[in-house]
Amino acid sequence: MTKLMMALVLVVGCGGSKPAAQKPEPAPEPVAAKPPVPTCASVSEKVHAIAAADATENDAKELGVLREVIATRCEADKWSDELRECLGTAENDVDGKGCMKLMTEAQMKAVDADIQAKVGTKVEAAPAVPSSSAPKAAEPAKAAAPAKPERRSRGATPKKAPGREADPCAGGE
Repeated sequence: MTKLMMALVLVVGCGGSKPAAQKPEPAPEPVAAKPPVPTCASVSEKVHAIAAADATENDAKELGVLREVIATRCEADKWSDELRECLGTAENDVDGKGCMKLMTEAQMKAVDADIQAKVGTKVEAAPAVPSSSAPKAAEPAKAAAPAKPERRSRGATPKKAPGREADPCAGGE
């Protein structure tokens, strides 16, 4: 019986109490959801708004055609999410021109061909830039100056040709 009492005391003493309450783990920070990629319709509206900012009254027809062509070509040519996101978030014509690097050559040609067919004007720069009704005057050709090499680093400077220098460490006096 003594052995039974010892076993009972051991069981009660070792496992009889409730475990201490553990602190719950903090909830993970919610990840900000990425906004949806703009639709072709919203991209064409954005491009139209950017182009309209610099347009004149004479450009009204071209602006309407631009909106229509962008929406049509975007759907037909299946513009990438990256391109639609770029154009949809563009704030000005410089941003719009920057998005052109995301277009394939075929996509650019298709936009140009559609605008040219509907308006009769060739658009050379970008779909985000309206074609102007007045052609620009040709600038006279300038003599090309030799280009300076672009310095790309703040690191070590190139060594100079050996010769007499004022620095005694470099062999000068």
